[in-house]
Amino acid sequence: MTFIDEHKDRADGGLRWGVESICAVLTQHDVRIAPSTYYDARGRQPSPRELSDERWKPIILATWRKQRKVLGARKLWLRLRRDEHDIARCTVERLMRDLGIAGVLRGKRKRPVDADPRETRPADLVDRHFARFRTNQLWVADGNAEVLVDSFPYAARSTAFFMMVSNSMGVNFPSRRCRRRRW
Repeated sequence: MTFIDEHKDRADGGLRWGVESICAVLTQHDVRIAPSTYYDARGRQPSPRELSDERWKPIILATWRKQRKVLGARKLWLRLRRDEHDIARCTVERLMRDLGIAGVLRGKRKRPVDADPRETRPADLVDRHFARFRTNQLWVADGNAEVLVDSFPYAARSTAFFMMVSNSMGVNFPSRRCRRRRW
């Protein structure tokens, strides 16, 4: 609509573009719009929802500012209801999105996982290859025990996984690695 309004009176080489020629070119580029649709939309009055939205936006914005910009959609809706404004909660949510306002978030901020990607990653000193070469290929982890407090050997989850898989496959796992060691 806006594109056609901006370019319909444009003239190149003495030829005026016009609505019909613009619509024909748009149709060739898979944006199907008939000239009658353009003229119908241009003469159409705003819908009741658009009129209602324009009436509610200043009220919502003023109430949100009066409440120190901390209210979210639900509490702002409740405040508007207390102030005798009959408005739906979903309308308040939609108009707050349109206005670009939001309530204060409490608690720990949630950061996306990829919010701070490192430019350089540490080198893989072990030269691991995690490519799968055949179907149902098993990746085996190291079964070494790590000494913790009171010299209690602690096997990692990968060791337990290897023990579980090796027992089901009939392979004998070296149990001496999991025995209790004294230092």
